[in-house]
Amino acid sequence: MAEQTKFKIVLLGDKDVGKTSIILRYSLNEFSERTSLTPISEQYKKLSVNGRQMVLELWDTAGQERFKSLETHFFREADAAILVYSVEERESFHSLTSYWMKELIRYVHDDDMLPILVVGNKSDLYEEASETVSLAEVTEYTNAYELPPPIETSAKTNHNIQKLFNLVATELYRRHLHNKPAGDVSGQSSREKVSFEDSPPSPCCGGPKVKSDSMAAANVSKN
Repeated sequence: MAEQTKFKIVLLGDKDVGKTSIILRYSLNEFSERTSLTPISEQYKKLSVNGRQMVLELWDTAGQERFKSLETHFFREADAAILVYSVEERESFHSLTSYWMKELIRYVHDDDMLPILVVGNKSDLYEEASETVSLAEVTEYTNAYELPPPIETSAKTNHNIQKLFNLVATELYRRHLHNKPAGDVSGQSSREKVSFEDSPPSPCCGGPKVKSDSMAAANVSKN
């Protein structure tokens, strides 16, 4: 059996922005208007990046965010972070910039460098919402903090969910696996295409094979 490398990815953001829905859509290809939550829950997703076996361990705050009381172990040994807001709720983006980013920086070791992606979920509600958060506004924030460009998703319609985690997996591969021997990948340029192959989602069915241009998440120092 090929060696599998596990990576911990934490999803942060206010209640009801869709963190659980994003995880369930990606890991199980499921969506429900109402999600059943348990405190600090995890889901797992296996995939192959350029022939290297990876397991993404997806950590969801699962309701604890309402108390602003996440424990240290939620952040401990995180390899990447996804900060989620809702495009139809301006307050959720304000919380992301004023609270969640600061919490991430506070708990992660100073000498770590994490890929961080900012995600606007519920893009399917743009037309229905009375007030939305524009992608241009969020891009100003990510540019100011030297983060990679934000991405908008919809767990309901499955828009950009695969792309989101491909971005994270690509960066984890480059940081941790690219220079380790496994197949013929040692001479690959960081700008070359990266090949993804998902494991079948549980509980059924085979997952798709996806090949896409890589878009790496930027280094973010927690100073």
